[in-house]
Amino acid sequence: MERMMTRIIVALDDLSVNDALSLAEKLSGEDVVFKANDLLDDKGPEIIAELGKYGGVMADPKFHDIPNTVKNRIKKYVIYGPNFITVHASGGIPMMKAAVENRGDSNILAVTVLTSLSEDDCKSIFGGSVKDKVFQYAINALSAGVQGIVCSPKELVFLSEVPELKKLIKVT
Repeated sequence: MERMMTRIIVALDDLSVNDALSLAEKLSGEDVVFKANDLLDDKGPEIIAELGKYGGVMADPKFHDIPNTVKNRIKKYVIYGPNFITVHASGGIPMMKAAVENRGDSNILAVTVLTSLSEDDCKSIFGGSVKDKVFQYAINALSAGVQGIVCSPKELVFLSEVPELKKLIKVT
């Protein structure tokens, strides 16, 4: 079995800026990545550079818009040096390509199906089962040139059986 890269991602959700930075300082190191989601709303993308002093940073805005808008937003984020920036795979291949073309040194992660969605929700929203949509979005992400996907740990087994998807980073 191939060795999986293990890196700890610490979600800084629902923390104040001060509490998030304090926690990041305590946990600092090369093997830790800090996920900023609502902190981006509180502090703007500038929080990326602040967190970057303590480890890697996953900016998690989950962009989902027309390609030109995503391109412009990605350009504003990369100047702060995040290791990862998320977009929704459901935004389509052209949107993901726009993100990739403007990623600088950051990696683009395409969010497949939100883990909060039930099987019925997924069928209602996306017209297919969770497994089918995750597979489709992973193939689309690969086609768009993204560096990785965000998926549920439950999906790692079947995704690992698809040789062309092995090169994608998988974040759970």
